[in-house]
Amino acid sequence: MKKVIFLLSLILLNSNFCIAKLNSDIHNFMQNDSSKKIHKITMNLNFGDVRYAFLPLEDYRYTVIFYLNGNAILKRNALCNLSTHDTLPCTYFGKYSTRKFNKIVKFLNKSKFENFLDEYQGTSDRFVTFEIVYGQGKVKNIKDQKYDNPKINQLRYKLSKLKISIKWEPVN
Repeated sequence: MKKVIFLLSLILLNSNFCIAKLNSDIHNFMQNDSSKKIHKITMNLNFGDVRYAFLPLEDYRYTVIFYLNGNAILKRNALCNLSTHDTLPCTYFGKYSTRKFNKIVKFLNKSKFENFLDEYQGTSDRFVTFEIVYGQGKVKNIKDQKYDNPKINQLRYKLSKLKISIKWEPVN
């Protein structure tokens, strides 16, 4: 009888430790998850040569900003720097599904974006920069000039694909 009571008390004690550990793990996960919550992703693409494109999706020098709420802003860098903004819009506004943004956020968190280097140097004048705003105002800046990091290449592809899917409206 003493052995049964002893075994039951061990099982009860062990289950309390397991529950406490599980609660602690859930609490830590929730804290880590909110500290990595991405609010905004900016991608600045600069492919060196100026291309005289008349649609924002054809330009090879632009900055696009994706916000958590589904709003996006596209700024054409090349044409606006040439003072042609009198005839062509420089800034566009669009909306997208927050589900698409959340997929990119999930990819970034799975890739541990905060561990990416700040700069991947290369010899080309072509580069892409990312600014990821997350947590309580933390910012991760990444400049890629080499194009040899598969995760950053995937990020560029995913953001470009999202950019193309948006119906852009000129902003006056």
